[in-house]
Amino acid sequence: MDRLVNKRILLGVTGGIAAYKSADLVRRLQDAGADVRVVMTKSACEFITPLTMQALSGHPVHTDLLDPEAEAAMGHIELARWADLVLIAPASANFMARLAHGHGSDLLSTVCLATADKEGHPSARMVLLKEISARGFKFHTNADSHKGQDIRGNPYAALCLYWKSTRKQIRIEGRVEQAGEDEADEYFATRSIERKIGAWASKQSTPFAHRAEMEEAVKKYEAEFAGADHIPRPPYWKGYRVIPVHIEFWIAHEARL
Repeated sequence: MDRLVNKRILLGVTGGIAAYKSADLVRRLQDAGADVRVVMTKSACEFITPLTMQALSGHPVHTDLLDPEAEAAMGHIELARWADLVLIAPASANFMARLAHGHGSDLLSTVCLATADKEGHPSARMVLLKEISARGFKFHTNADSHKGQDIRGNPYAALCLYWKSTRKQIRIEGRVEQAGEDEADEYFATRSIERKIGAWASKQSTPFAHRAEMEEAVKKYEAEFAGADHIPRPPYWKGYRVIPVHIEFWIAHEARL
């Protein structure tokens, strides 16, 4: 255990009945000479309180990316640089499934998508990245939207993921292929009723004359699907996958080197 002396360990606690054992793990790691800081998911907080972990570790516990108290104690940039080792315990089945299927947290899943029309005029917007796999990077959108029309005329795109807290960035460039209809159906089925209604009511990239018009569109589809056991996917709601031909990893250092 001498190899843990003066080691800086960042312990991630996910939600699960075994989360209560993480308190003992903190104590044991400290007994071995390690300095331990703790990050907890919201579900982990339902099994053991952040206050308990703070009392044991002697450091503020991070539970939220934008937690002002955590930022005051140690900013996320410094925290990411601080750790010699990251340990996830317990690793819940949900956590492992998200890793296995490339499902990320909000930080990971929010990505900038850049496209260009057939004349080469570029545009960019934020989308939710729903899958990272050997097949590529998948997102879903309205095929009749600005980006959907761009992709039809020029099936190439770029993605940019940026984590300010760790000063890291990943750029992906590649061709865009439409995902299967079954994939689009599968994802659409996971959306909340409100978001399913929104997909029908909102015609992406097409402005409403005023807010009342949008609200009326929502009411129209709420009435249409009232009491329905299943809300179908709009025919224009598609999945797309960026097949990478170039991936760049960037890390900021002092003086932006």
